[in-house]
Amino acid sequence: MVYLKLGRLYIDLNMPGIDNYCLRLNGFEKNIKIYWQELQNETDFCDLTLACEDQQIKAHKLIISSCSPVLAKILKLNKTPQPVIYLRGVKYRDLQNLLDFMYQGQVDISEENLPSFLQVAEDLNVCGL
Repeated sequence: MVYLKLGRLYIDLNMPGIDNYCLRLNGFEKNIKIYWQELQNETDFCDLTLACEDQQIKAHKLIISSCSPVLAKILKLNKTPQPVIYLRGVKYRDLQNLLDFMYQGQVDISEENLPSFLQVAEDLNVCGL
């Protein structure tokens, strides 16, 4: 393949058809991970609240629904602009770790907290766990 580099974009010059070009953002996967981590730390665009125990965490419907079909179904059925989903029996620590996994693609869990974390992930059918 022959690519033409324009800044952070690559254009595939071997695409079939004269009028079609494949444009690729250099480092897309790496950049998405960074953007999602920044998004998790900022609450400006949060449109969902997940609650458990006596605490709440603001999150983004797009990220949460893409990682959990269970939460996606709840959000599809609930058209409220800023829904609050209460997760009964879930520990705040497990919810925070679960969100770290969803936003960052990985999380460090102690051995003693692993069973409860995996139970919540299984209940919510979290992709990748």
